[in-house]
Amino acid sequence: MAACVVACLALAGAQATGAATRTRVPRDCVHEAFKPRKIVIACGDGNLFLSGMRWSSWSSTVARGSGTANANDCTPNCAAGHFHTYPARVKLSRPGTCPHHGRQFMTLTITYPHAAPTRLHHYSTPIVCP
Repeated sequence: MAACVVACLALAGAQATGAATRTRVPRDCVHEAFKPRKIVIACGDGNLFLSGMRWSSWSSTVARGSGTANANDCTPNCAAGHFHTYPARVKLSRPGTCPHHGRQFMTLTITYPHAAPTRLHHYSTPIVCP
């Protein structure tokens, strides 16, 4: 019986450690997630975000997926602007450690295979700790 308890506690500890060491990404500028379906990029105003994310690979060092970039044209201004959608490929990289949050990706790169919200078809930005 004691052997079972020790084995069960060891297994539970290993599972908890695995979940705790997963590399995550801020999904809404405050909360981190593992393989989120949505990622807000423009935290100040929400005028750029990714939705419908499907992850083709996710490791402790890099994650790749595709989804839809939703970008506000801010015309005539951001409050009166309209959102447009663009197919996007996403790469998360450069893992680091955030105080009180653990391991997260620190760089997000978007590649637009077709039309892009700006003239840049390749966009890379740092990700700050929540």
